[in-house]
Amino acid sequence: MADHVGVPALLCLLFPLAGALLLALWPLPKRAQGAVGAGSVLLAFAAAVAAWFVPMALTQPGGVSAWVRATHLETLGAIRATSILDHASGGATNLGTVAAFTTVALAPVAALALVSACALGVRALARTARRATVDQPPTDTRVHSPGAAGAAAVAGGATWGRPWYQSRTAVLTAAIVPPLAIVTFVEFAKGGYLLAYLPGAVIALLLVPAALVGSPSAGVGRTDGRSPRSVTARATLVVVTLAVAAIGVVGAQRFLAGAGVLPSTVSASVPGLWVTQARYQAPYPDTRAAIRSADALDVGLAALGPLVRSGRDVVVIDSIDGGANFYRNAGWALPLHRVTLVEPGVAIYNEHLGSLYYTSSPTIQVGPGGAAYLIAPPSLPGLAQLTAQGRAVQVPLARPIGDYLVWRVSPGARVLGVRVVVEPGPRPLGSGLDG
Repeated sequence: MADHVGVPALLCLLFPLAGALLLALWPLPKRAQGAVGAGSVLLAFAAAVAAWFVPMALTQPGGVSAWVRATHLETLGAIRATSILDHASGGATNLGTVAAFTTVALAPVAALALVSACALGVRALARTARRATVDQPPTDTRVHSPGAAGAAAVAGGATWGRPWYQSRTAVLTAAIVPPLAIVTFVEFAKGGYLLAYLPGAVIALLLVPAALVGSPSAGVGRTDGRSPRSVTARATLVVVTLAVAAIGVVGAQRFLAGAGVLPSTVSASVPGLWVTQARYQAPYPDTRAAIRSADALDVGLAALGPLVRSGRDVVVIDSIDGGANFYRNAGWALPLHRVTLVEPGVAIYNEHLGSLYYTSSPTIQVGPGGAAYLIAPPSLPGLAQLTAQGRAVQVPLARPIGDYLVWRVSPGARVLGVRVVVEPGPRPLGSGLDG
């Protein structure tokens, strides 16, 4: 659910950046940059938003009003659950999760950037010392060329200069700061949220080693006005290239072979470190193994379909044992069946035919002769008592659904305090949100 609502928010953050990048390829005379540049950015933003918003409004059950209500509910729910701005109980955990994911993802690149920054500092000190020795003032010996577009502008009597919003600092700030602020102060639910600011952060950090291996100073010996690279410069280029390649190889190895991004040896050697704690989602299972596990769980959910009668029965998943993590998967794997997510005392979502519906019901409605098919671990509170009373009977499965089992719960029983009742006739799903 958070993914569905978060996509437009993320895109809205990136559209202005896309407009600025587009303008970077469109040189304008300096006198025209203000009005035309700002107007073009706004036009690009409006067009990009419309490309998403118009189809959504036409296909969304309930139209724009349903989307507005859903966005409001999800945002308000996230703020109340994890935002430090609302003094939420999960606010500190959310901050720790953001810091942990950011550290694990960016630590290798940040280390390379730090070493490169130190090398740049040493090189600058050495150059300053050499200039002082020969008693020469520092000079800028770089060759400046206006390029074809700049030359044409000069020839036409107008000068071209890059506006501030096309600067490297402005572009990277727009790519990093707004999405990072949202996930930090509102909600960072899972690893996918890292992608909101990870590309910009990686580019920003790689600019430091890029400066270390940048073009040599102008001189003789080359037709483009630059001097040949020294042995030291070539060695630096090789070392930095190998370091970046090694970071990529290690990342690929963790994704392909690891159970989590963080190696188990790190968790075992420093168990008190915050990045090793499970409450911050360590060991960060955003790996191939996790994808395969999710795929296998989806196959198990789909195999449950023939056992459930779509016109009578309801598939029930609880939120306190990790069920919320695969609830949307159940709706996709069982599109013809009604799937209900329950919290203690209330059913909060229904899924049916690819759509998600908001509800707030103290009951789970099944059709005449129907039952609730509960997907849960045996440790679910109250389940052992229902089993002993014969109100919950374990269902044999053709394929496992992760570590979960399935019980057929009879009408009259309660699942986390939510009563299973028989509802003849139409059973309302709630207010719709397209899945």
